[in-house]
Amino acid sequence: MKISLGNLEKILLSEINLSFESDTPEYILELDNLITSMKSLKNSLRKGPSRIKHRKEMHRLQGAIEAVRFLKRSSEKSIERKKLLSEGGAKVPADQKAPLTPEVVTQAISLYRDLMGEFNEFLGNRGLRPVKLIRPVGSTYYYQEDLEEGSDVVYGDIDYLVSLPPADGGENFSQSRKAQAALKRNYEKEFLEFIQTSPPDYVDVDLTGDKSPTMVIVEIGDGKKIQIDLISTSPKYEEWMQTRWVPERGVKGYIGGNLYKSLGDALTLTISSEGVLARIKDDMRVTSKDRSQDVTFIQVSSNPSSFFKDIVDYLSSPGDFSISTELENSPGIDPTRVTISGIANGIRLVAENLELNNTLPEKFESATELLEEVLARFKLNIDAAIRKKSQQRSSGEFISEEDISKLVKMNSEQYNNVRNVFKL
Repeated sequence: MKISLGNLEKILLSEINLSFESDTPEYILELDNLITSMKSLKNSLRKGPSRIKHRKEMHRLQGAIEAVRFLKRSSEKSIERKKLLSEGGAKVPADQKAPLTPEVVTQAISLYRDLMGEFNEFLGNRGLRPVKLIRPVGSTYYYQEDLEEGSDVVYGDIDYLVSLPPADGGENFSQSRKAQAALKRNYEKEFLEFIQTSPPDYVDVDLTGDKSPTMVIVEIGDGKKIQIDLISTSPKYEEWMQTRWVPERGVKGYIGGNLYKSLGDALTLTISSEGVLARIKDDMRVTSKDRSQDVTFIQVSSNPSSFFKDIVDYLSSPGDFSISTELENSPGIDPTRVTISGIANGIRLVAENLELNNTLPEKFESATELLEEVLARFKLNIDAAIRKKSQQRSSGEFISEEDISKLVKMNSEQYNNVRNVFKL
């Protein structure tokens, strides 16, 4: 019997137990592993005296491989669409978008608080725990100061930090992460239903759509609209996220984000929304690209006030090790004063203390070599950020040449800033 690609796809989905939800990087990695396994099986049938008898099986396996590749391409395209939507204000047509001045942000945040209050009522009626509004993060973290000073700043987008209830995932860190991710997906579905069934009159339901409903479109009057993105966290990470997701005032958020990323990549750690994580496979740290099921997670730190020192503690343990007086006095970031210089100084202290304890990663012979790699990665990352921002958005807009020039100037200034702090 000849099986169509569509039927084969259904059979695969019903017979194979995949752990992750579709349209996620983890799901794509599972499909990659499945393709690799089926290709290995197919190649094994080509060997030995029975290879001629196995031609039909090899043909069927090739059909299965093509079906899984189709699923993988579909998920990759879906993820790419989500990335396009995640650009600030991308859902709002240019002729309807309100400029995000401090006055507009003040109005928008008031509406958003009302919106989330109604959402909590909706959750309560369904027997679910409420969410907790924390505050705007990103560049709009400073909107009240900008408003008081009469600043003419125009923000790129509005990100609002919201804490979801903690999930019960047990003491195992990897399992608790999965439980929290599942809870997040459930609350996103609840928010979509809330928007679709009982939306406040200032929410544009059509523009909000159903793909990324927590990127909600709010009308502020005169036909002008803005997009407010929900940045979710959980009680454990509230303090961390109010530091990690806050840029230096007047500096674009991608600068600090890429500086953290460059340190993490150089040390094979992840510095993200869950603090500092180590991914372990076969007793070795692996990069975030390795998403196989046998990877376990270690929480290195989620304390913004001590995470630089915590990184040194983790990489230098077990055994006796020393911490410099300078690192003891500056073990993390002051949440009330986030600066690029402060982040760079913490990275410098990490490198120097790892050298002090002879616990640098094997590929680095000195703190200077580690800092040089972090700086090189930082340069590549911030340059790539400008290339991405210069591409056409899903709304059809392009960033202006003037704005590109400003970003290039900022990149240069902050690169030199970091290099000077590194003393390179």
